[in-house]
Amino acid sequence: MRLHKVLVDKKQYVLIKEYESKYGDNIRSLDFMIPMKIQGAWGLYKVHYCYASFYNRYYAELELKEKADGKFEALLLAIKNASKGGMI
Repeated sequence: MRLHKVLVDKKQYVLIKEYESKYGDNIRSLDFMIPMKIQGAWGLYKVHYCYASFYNRYYAELELKEKADGKFEALLLAIKNASKGGMI
């Protein structure tokens, strides 16, 4: 399992923290997937951890679950995952 550390917007950080408080569990144990491009690779990524640094920068650690050929295929994978009961 290789995790990618990415810089995220404060809105995305707050959204993940709201999901954690809503479901009362750590984001790692929830099936929270996002379509994203990291280092030139589109795919469906699972969020493992999200945190704020001392300097008001926000980070997420993501794991590639399914590789996609492009943006639209990644979006279709996300929709397919959501229809199985996962979260986008």
